[in-house]
Amino acid sequence: MPYGTAFYFPEQCHNLIVLTPKVKRDRIGVISGVISRCHNERGETMKYGYARVSTVEQDLQAQIEQLENEGCDEIFRDKFTGTSRDRPEFMKLLDKLEAGDVLVVTKLDRFARSTLDGIGIIRELFERGVDVHILNMGLVENTPTGRLIFNILMSFAEFERDMFGRKQIEHAIKLKETHSYRQVEDLTGISKSTLIRARRERGLI
Repeated sequence: MPYGTAFYFPEQCHNLIVLTPKVKRDRIGVISGVISRCHNERGETMKYGYARVSTVEQDLQAQIEQLENEGCDEIFRDKFTGTSRDRPEFMKLLDKLEAGDVLVVTKLDRFARSTLDGIGIIRELFERGVDVHILNMGLVENTPTGRLIFNILMSFAEFERDMFGRKQIEHAIKLKETHSYRQVEDLTGISKSTLIRARRERGLI
């Protein structure tokens, strides 16, 4: 691609890039960055927050406060386990996002069930011109370096969630001493079948 080539983007972007030797090595990143700043069909850039907790015991308020401090225009929230496919508010948010918008979450595992799921969501949003801002790590950009960092951190997030899940199961087993299976499931999000299997593995039944 010859230097000095001018790129004009749609009218709502109001941007012009001319490739020069100075931006040679990062020309793809520069173009991507400008595209992400384009206005969408609404004529404005929107910042949407998403908050999720894994059980009914947990409180969303801490996440919501962080998202509000970040200046989110609208915040979607779910109280479901991260491994559940039923995340109605998150699905509404995905449908609402347009090119130029920014999705803001407090941590990696707030919106993804697994590493593969997270990578798929980020890739889809990149293709739609949507930026993703993860507050405890920064803006995840659609560049080779950004994708590498994202993959590594998603792997760590999955590991941490697996460890947390084990702790939750131990907590659920303890609760079962004084609560019914249904009550334990409502409090922890751990299904009856999972709890029965865990108790059987430990010789409790």
